[in-house]
Amino acid sequence: MQQVTSQEFRQSPDKVLQQADNEPVLITQHGMPERVIMSFEQYQAIHTVKKDTKTFISAADALSGSREVADIDFDPPRVEIGFRPVEF
Repeated sequence: MQQVTSQEFRQSPDKVLQQADNEPVLITQHGMPERVIMSFEQYQAIHTVKKDTKTFISAADALSGSREVADIDFDPPRVEIGFRPVEF
């Protein structure tokens, strides 16, 4: 992953966006990671994984209220909790 400072990003954002076409670019501020810029294709590859014909989505997508996510059925199994006497 390439790395640039926030100052470098402000000075030449087009250059950083071109770099992000190939791989994610980490933007640092005061030496600490602050942001990551990546192409939309890279974002989709990270957040959508197909496995056994089921699609797993990110929490952000689930909370966004998109129509595609609203069509997912969620029916968790019931859990039976047994009771026992309390000793004092």
